[in-house]
Amino acid sequence: DKCHVACFFHPHLDPRGGDGQVEVSVDKASSSVVMPGIPLQRYFAGPGKDFGSLEEEISSRGYGQYFPEMHRVAKEKAQHDQHKQVQRAMADIRLNLKERIEKLVLRSGSSDWFVQQAEWMNHLTWLRTFEEAPLMVGQAAINPDLFGMVKGLLVDDGLLHDELLALVLYCNCTDLCTELRCAHRKKDVARFPRWNTHLSRAVTKLFYFDDNNDQLRCYCSLMDPEKSPGDEQLDVERQKERYNVPFYHGLNGVGAVVFSEFTSRVQDPGPWETIVTQYPKFVYSGPVSLSSSRLTAANFAAGVGGSVVSPAPYGLLFSLQCLLPGHCNNQCSCGGWVDERKGSTPIGADVKWISQFTEYETLFLDPIFACSSPRAYDVIHQSGCEIAEFKCTNIESTELLPDNNVTLAG
Repeated sequence: DKCHVACFFHPHLDPRGGDGQVEVSVDKASSSVVMPGIPLQRYFAGPGKDFGSLEEEISSRGYGQYFPEMHRVAKEKAQHDQHKQVQRAMADIRLNLKERIEKLVLRSGSSDWFVQQAEWMNHLTWLRTFEEAPLMVGQAAINPDLFGMVKGLLVDDGLLHDELLALVLYCNCTDLCTELRCAHRKKDVARFPRWNTHLSRAVTKLFYFDDNNDQLRCYCSLMDPEKSPGDEQLDVERQKERYNVPFYHGLNGVGAVVFSEFTSRVQDPGPWETIVTQYPKFVYSGPVSLSSSRLTAANFAAGVGGSVVSPAPYGLLFSLQCLLPGHCNNQCSCGGWVDERKGSTPIGADVKWISQFTEYETLFLDPIFACSSPRAYDVIHQSGCEIAEFKCTNIESTELLPDNNVTLAG
């Protein structure tokens, strides 16, 4: 839609190279659309939070025609089986939150590949150790602010009415949703403070307490701390395939995007030097819907099936794999190496039970798209449209260092 082109991405670059590929801009500084703070800080836990009436705000912006119908839909969704499941999960977790966190952080000795990968970083980004003021649970150090935030979410009986209403408006009112995204591209946080507050709180509740978001949390679950995508009937590579299913986003009429610069440097030169690599990335500011269907997203990139009136002959298609920041050991000709993957777990939620796109939609807050190179893309053709496809993850950087437990060759 128009807000993407005008406020975030560059228009199609012309002339194109002789091979017909789409050029991609690279900015030496961080992308200009990056806004300070993670979603939880910028919205309902930040200084701009506003828990006032959502209908009052939306009506004052000229969209009062959506009421009272959207209230009716929100009340209907409150009785949906998926919301009832979230209510039961929150009631259950409320009784023993600390014990569940303890199981998540301290489980060890497992032969499960996914547990081994997550072990060292305490499983979830929000459970990481912070030296400033850790809250001790067993032997694990828990960030007290984020622990308190999760505990605060559990006070409610599922999603509140205005939180459900915020999701319903986003998923079903195209013109209003376009204005919200445009406000984020322009950094106009004062345009919809109540909508941002209720929407982000709703998405965060679903992220933590809805089993349908296991993949986003890399199968780290407060509902079932022992959960894993592992399957004894599948080999590790097949398990990884199940674990790393990507999400997709397509944009029509957009031919380039500004990534931050790729950098690689040696830290602490010497026999135990570390190679630090920063991947090109950009932050998609504000809420954005992604699909589990590549075909659906490719159609959107071609201007088919969305709100585009006059499709352009070019577009962009992004895939986002939600990977667990962590480490892996690599055996190579020069010995053993530990590859630490740095990044944050994307905050998002399955909203297909609310959306008019009933099969595929997942709503993310400020997702980070990082890739090995801004030139690492394929050119595909869909419905007569030329599309540049980028394969991205949430891993922003890596630190490659020798494993002290392995004897290096030579």
